[in-house]
Amino acid sequence: MLLVEPDQLVEDCGRAVAGVLRELLGDDLVAAYLIGSGALGGASAAQSDVDVVAVCAAPLARDVERALVARLGELAMTWPLQGLELVLYTRAAVADPARAPRWELNLNVGPGMDDHLARDPAADPPHWFVLDLDILRGHGRTLAGPPPAELVGPIPRRRVLEAVRESLRWHSEHEPSLSQSVLNACRGWRFTTEGVWSSKRDAATWARGRTDDPVLLDAALAVRAGDHARPLDPARAAAFTRQVLERVERELGLFETRLLEEAPVIPAPDGAAVRPLCTLGGTASFAQFRLEPGQVALAVSHETVQEIWYVTRGAGELWRRQPGREDTTVALRPGVCLTIPLGTTFQFRAAEGGEPLEVVAVTVPGWPEASTTEARLEDGPWPPTP
Repeated sequence: MLLVEPDQLVEDCGRAVAGVLRELLGDDLVAAYLIGSGALGGASAAQSDVDVVAVCAAPLARDVERALVARLGELAMTWPLQGLELVLYTRAAVADPARAPRWELNLNVGPGMDDHLARDPAADPPHWFVLDLDILRGHGRTLAGPPPAELVGPIPRRRVLEAVRESLRWHSEHEPSLSQSVLNACRGWRFTTEGVWSSKRDAATWARGRTDDPVLLDAALAVRAGDHARPLDPARAAAFTRQVLERVERELGLFETRLLEEAPVIPAPDGAAVRPLCTLGGTASFAQFRLEPGQVALAVSHETVQEIWYVTRGAGELWRRQPGREDTTVALRPGVCLTIPLGTTFQFRAAEGGEPLEVVAVTVPGWPEASTTEARLEDGPWPPTP
């Protein structure tokens, strides 16, 4: 039985984390903040974890990092909560947040969660970190250092809405807890409508008077409080999340303009370097793909999307295969436009020497950023570049 209220417990645990950070980082610790329920309130002993964002002056030495991970792991395992989610950034990374935020360390550890340690921002979906930094800038609770708005730069509203959209998609595909998915949708709905971040509890209260299924939200709140007597109906939870997703996508139907040189470079599942550009809600997305001279991509097929490509630079080849049709290989050069219909297995490669191969492409519907199964590895005609 808890002798401390959950909100106070989360704060106390956060301050213990800050103490470890001060001890091990010393003057290299710039700041530490509580986010999530530690900043917005509404903590639940049954479902909450301790979300901490720390900022350091420069990347940590590996021995300091190892000591930090070990100490925080030992600490979090003693808590009567789910555990600790710590993300460590440099000062420069939070001052001007990238579309895919550049963190140094992402650590999840505790008695109620799967352990996860990552050092590469490409290893985890970027939308979580966009949302965290936006919440941090406006609502973070300071454990050490200056107020968060003095360190964390603003994030464009459209980018935050895109992250809300991807979080809804991720929950639909991966989150085992229906109550978490429903409450996450409530929070995303309120932000989309009012530009306000609130606790999941407060967001559900706000949404209750605006939905035609308030009983679903009551059940989600009950589960969050530890009462599992009223299990959520999966079909109703999916319908509610889908309705919120549609609202976010309508809001994203505003004019969008992007510069290629400002787009982040993200590794595609087939090994190409991708610069995501404009999107039309969930209807379509546009991106540039690039292979270096001599590079050979992995052969893949797509689970739900199809594409139209247009070659803008360089030279190479594209191989395509569909059931019941003869395999084809076409030369790629500037001016070539081609299609990758749904169900096509394909592989492309850049010519040796000369320029990189660059292609721009429309994906229909838009590429599902949260999906880990959209690109399926296949057998192709050429050995891919290691």
